[in-house]
Amino acid sequence: MGSRRRTTDITDHTKMTKKTTFTSLLLLLVVTACFTTCKKENNASSSPLFCKWEVRRVNSGSFARFDSTYKAGNGNIYKFNSDSTFTQYAAGKVILTGSFHIRIDSGSTQNFEGFFRLNNDVYGNYISLYNNILIIGTTAADGNATIYNKIDR
Repeated sequence: MGSRRRTTDITDHTKMTKKTTFTSLLLLLVVTACFTTCKKENNASSSPLFCKWEVRRVNSGSFARFDSTYKAGNGNIYKFNSDSTFTQYAAGKVILTGSFHIRIDSGSTQNFEGFFRLNNDVYGNYISLYNNILIIGTTAADGNATIYNKIDR
């Protein structure tokens, strides 16, 4: 009987070791995946927002009803930097500098919708970034939306 009990103990120990090893490997895989995913999502400095954006179109909501299109090279530009500073140009000349803050409501740092404030503006504005198009504002409730194209990285 001693031999049979010893075999059972060895078999139980082997099963326990395999289970512990499997659990440890699974835990390691999950932790690694979490760190890798978080690293990619939180890398704000690689956001496509950080470059120059030139106005291509301005349109309004239902009451004012205007729609203006701008050619490339018009000089009406926002430049956003990864340190949360910006420069605004009109006809190629600096008209405003300062800081900005964006609260992302949906999406990621690559494509998002959210709320945008310049220089701690009380009201702020909506902002959307999809691929190489940046929209600041909304045409809802007779608002204005300005559409920008990326002009450099």
